[in-house]
Amino acid sequence: MVKGKTWLLNLPAYQQLLPKETVETAKVVMPPELNFASDAVWGQFINKKGQGHVYNYRNFVSNLAKATTPDQALEALPYQVLASTIPIEHYYRRYNIVT
Repeated sequence: MVKGKTWLLNLPAYQQLLPKETVETAKVVMPPELNFASDAVWGQFINKKGQGHVYNYRNFVSNLAKATTPDQALEALPYQVLASTIPIEHYYRRYNIVT
């Protein structure tokens, strides 16, 4: 089984790299399974140059100011963290790996 947990699963460019079953089975991760100390959450605030992603930060702060519950605070993130678990055979087929 291949397990993944990341906000990147929201991005079409990232989805194209993976077997379609990864995206089809992805589910939003909420506490207690969500680890707030991981890049699965906070990587979305870093741009491709390794600097702060100003647009995502501003959207988050704006949405967070409107949140009145812990769930709304999580929903204020630009991208929700998604998790997926699929058999490795889907990756073998996706990448034409013969076992």
